[in-house]
Amino acid sequence: MKIRLYICIWFFICFGQVFAQSGRKFFNHFTTKDGLASNHVFCIWKDPQGTLWLGTMNGLQRYDGRFFRYYSISSPYGLPPAPVFQIMDDREGRIWIKSGESYGIFDPGNKSFQRIPFSDPTNREYGDFLWKDSEGDLHVVIKRKGVFSYDPENQHFNTGSAFVQLPEDYRINNIYEDQQSGLFYFTCVEGLVIFDKNSGEVYSRHNNPIAHPLLEKEDFYQMTGYFIDEERNHWITYWPDDQVILRFNEKTGEYADFSSSLVMHQSEYNQIDASFQTSGSILWKFGFHSLFLYDSISDGFVSQRTDKLIFGNAYQMVEDEEGSVWFATDEGLFQIPGKTGDIQHTLLPDEVTENGTVAVAEIDRKPKGKPEFWLANWGKGVLVYDHDFNQQPNDFLYTSAPNLSEIKQTWQVLQDSTHGKVWIGCQSGWLHLFDPATDQSFFINPPAVKNSTIRAIAQDKKGNVWLGTQNGKVVKFPVNSPVSATSFELVHNFNVTITFLYPDDKDNLWIATSGKGIHRMDLNTGEINLLLNDRVLSGNNMEKIIRLTDSVMVFGGDLLNLYNVYTRKNQVLSYAEGLSSNKIQALLTDPSGHLWIYTPNGICRYNPKNKSILRYESRDGFLGLEPDGFWGINTRDGRLLFLGFSSLFAFRPEMFEPELTPQKPFITYLQLFNKELYVDSLLSESKRTFGHQQNSFTFYYNTTGFLQQRKLKYYHRLINLETDWVSADEDNKAVYSYLPPGNYIFQVKTENEEGESSETVDFSFSITPPFFETWWFRTLLILLAGGIIAGAYRLHLNRMLAVVALRNRVARDLHDDMGSTLSTINILSSMAKTKLHTDPVKTSEYISKISDNSQRMMEAMDDIVWSIKPQNDSMDKIISRMRGFAAQLFEAKDINYTFEVEENVLEVKLPMDARRDLFLIFKEAVNNLAKYSGSKEAMVHFSLKNNKLNMRVKDYGRGFDPLSADSGNGLSNMKKRAQNMRAYLIIHSKVGNGSEIQLHVPL
Repeated sequence: MKIRLYICIWFFICFGQVFAQSGRKFFNHFTTKDGLASNHVFCIWKDPQGTLWLGTMNGLQRYDGRFFRYYSISSPYGLPPAPVFQIMDDREGRIWIKSGESYGIFDPGNKSFQRIPFSDPTNREYGDFLWKDSEGDLHVVIKRKGVFSYDPENQHFNTGSAFVQLPEDYRINNIYEDQQSGLFYFTCVEGLVIFDKNSGEVYSRHNNPIAHPLLEKEDFYQMTGYFIDEERNHWITYWPDDQVILRFNEKTGEYADFSSSLVMHQSEYNQIDASFQTSGSILWKFGFHSLFLYDSISDGFVSQRTDKLIFGNAYQMVEDEEGSVWFATDEGLFQIPGKTGDIQHTLLPDEVTENGTVAVAEIDRKPKGKPEFWLANWGKGVLVYDHDFNQQPNDFLYTSAPNLSEIKQTWQVLQDSTHGKVWIGCQSGWLHLFDPATDQSFFINPPAVKNSTIRAIAQDKKGNVWLGTQNGKVVKFPVNSPVSATSFELVHNFNVTITFLYPDDKDNLWIATSGKGIHRMDLNTGEINLLLNDRVLSGNNMEKIIRLTDSVMVFGGDLLNLYNVYTRKNQVLSYAEGLSSNKIQALLTDPSGHLWIYTPNGICRYNPKNKSILRYESRDGFLGLEPDGFWGINTRDGRLLFLGFSSLFAFRPEMFEPELTPQKPFITYLQLFNKELYVDSLLSESKRTFGHQQNSFTFYYNTTGFLQQRKLKYYHRLINLETDWVSADEDNKAVYSYLPPGNYIFQVKTENEEGESSETVDFSFSITPPFFETWWFRTLLILLAGGIIAGAYRLHLNRMLAVVALRNRVARDLHDDMGSTLSTINILSSMAKTKLHTDPVKTSEYISKISDNSQRMMEAMDDIVWSIKPQNDSMDKIISRMRGFAAQLFEAKDINYTFEVEENVLEVKLPMDARRDLFLIFKEAVNNLAKYSGSKEAMVHFSLKNNKLNMRVKDYGRGFDPLSADSGNGLSNMKKRAQNMRAYLIIHSKVGNGSEIQLHVPL
């Protein structure tokens, strides 16, 4: 048993959950183990979304109920490297912080800190702090100096002009604005000053025309605090010697001194620094070694500090949307869940927890009194508690008890509904009966029990009482039988421990055993009509039974079994399906039909309508819930009461009914690859655009309700990528990697256990494509491809036309050169034939001409074929052919010649037609020179100047007169070919002075 006690103590310490009695609240405690940057938390601010911003010794953090986000203080463009002492917003929604000695505006979007200086250097040795008035304007209160406002035009705090000009020699400590009256209360070293904003008047002890009673107090000195609660009580803190906390009721004019009730009465010093009132009118006072809660019944304050709730300084309190109160201390962040006022947790005295309590029953002992709770304790007997869980004496139960230790080794308690007697099952077969009507106890050891411990007691609808024993016996006590040992009947012996008895309304008794499963016995015949063992159930060790619906019985042991008595099908629920643990310790149902399950790891609620399971934990108010529980009952006033090894837990189940409309979620955090983006600034834009390389996102989302957020189901989807909703993982995040370009809408919704859905939260964004995937680039590509195709087609067409032109030209040349030559040969052949026998000389002449024409035709054919061949396209080939032609002709005529070609001429590229025309012009010029010039010297020169190819063919022969010369076919062909090349043909000649032909071909 001592080991169990140590386990309980370990549980309370390790989980940092604090409980209290006699007006004390329950607390959740967050430290660096939970994600805080430092346990020294100076301030808290709740933003419009409901998330909490924390100022710590190590910087700024944001808490959304799941994660603590840290905002670096090491960045030169972020916060200065100093503790964050204050956080608040202004009328424009900007976040102001005091970091170290600096004030400024923090932009979470780019993590920048804009330092706001004072207009002039000022002494701040007594301290200073930010203060916001009801209109949202920011000021700095410099103690002993004054209140100085922020000047947005010059972006500084104007120390040259005070917010209010206080009376001379009044040194300010603090300020409080009463929005109802429009008065500002300045607490100063010298006393109280009141400023009327409407009239602009300033009042003090020396100037009190309004006869304000507080200004007449002579002992107000070293005033440090002022607060007005909802009842119009003025709470004033001042230090005439020691600290005084005074309450003044403006309605009655009465004063009350609460200094004594706000002292810890311990060796440590404590001090009240601030006040806070919740929306539920709960008044708190806190400060150094101080945390007090006002109790209106006793009209006093109750300290909330215990040996488990230890801190040096409590700095600030805020209230969240669900009514939970959060306060910052130098030992971490504390939360008072908003619903814990309806959850009662009672610790049993240390002297009774050595052996543990195993059962509880609600007992009517006094006819007109409230019911009591009787606890079966193994070692101390029955413990009696009143309706408010205050322990009562139990001596009346044992005045006539035999001197046996077994009498106080109790296992079960039941009050029968027929006669009101209380049945108490004890060790070794002893049965303790107490009659409230006579206040008498009876102690019986029925023979039918066979000295076996009575582990279970139940009463059927007829009033019969049934006992279940350690050794497996089921014993009946018929209704209205005399209370004697012989009135007990042995009905069945299972030879295994009976752990639970449950009579139903169909005359059946359900029997849970340790080792043989569940048995159903007919109450009238005693026959077993149903056996459920490990062939049907999850196992043979069952400890708890309850009816959930008309058709479903629930059995608890190592797992939860839901057995349908009509279909005879069993459903097993475990940790995998959402239970806090596989071990079932107690089962209860509530009026709404929910099943409540007590496990070593917490309490769960099962909804049979939609088969959902909700877990309840410390943040819901179940603080200090023991892992070693045994029993549970439905109290007559509608509460559920669970019994732990050394404590009681009672609450009303309706307080956990789901909200009709689940809370609308919000996106708490967005990562672009590994970079955090501030969501609030993103949501201010209708649509956010990202580049094509900014395409991997992680969305985190939650609800603002810190208590309810883990009771909801979360779903998300990305429109244009997903059509179905995706259930959230444990961290409430959605990861999308390497999204293709496009327009997207990220949606989130919540769903309560009834299946009701919230509004969706939409985050629209687009990812721009790279330039090569844009419409204009694709259009350009299409146009370019069309242009290429058109160009290729045109090139193909031009080539076809060129081929056609070439064929036509070749055909024309063949017709012109070959046709006329062949016609001439044909005529000469006919003439030679006719003269063959009559005129041999003529015939020989004709044959000679035929030979000349044939030679000329062959040369022409060679020129045509040569010009068509691609390998002759280079200028080098042309010059080489020209050189060869000139050499052959000049050497045959014994003409000395020079053939000069400048080097850059060889780089010239000429089209095929121009190349052929150039060669033919050259050939004609050289041919004429050889035939008609009579010159013994000739010169051929090629040059390239001014982007023109120049050709000169010169002789030194007889010359001719170009004007009177017969142009003939030769000269006209040369001019025609030059015209085709768009070249200039110049003929210089003079009789007796030779001739020169110049051809200038533009390139």
